[in-house]
Amino acid sequence: MRTKTFLGGKAATREQPTGLAFACELGNVAEVKRMLDKGCNLHETDQHGTPAMIIAARKGSAECVEVLKARGADIHLKYN
Repeated sequence: MRTKTFLGGKAATREQPTGLAFACELGNVAEVKRMLDKGCNLHETDQHGTPAMIIAARKGSAECVEVLKARGADIHLKYN
């Protein structure tokens, strides 16, 4: 059975990122800000271990990257 989480009107399955990573995947800046305001982990990763900052950058969401950076995300982040 797949678990579905709804974010911004779209459903995420286990194969897709959830939470902050998913908001960055969608380029949903308002949701990224809302989640961070509610205390979401700034360094959250997706199911593959990819940080939200990297996801936002890969998707070309400069605005999400800027929001994460302004909130203290590591811009020199290294991951495997």
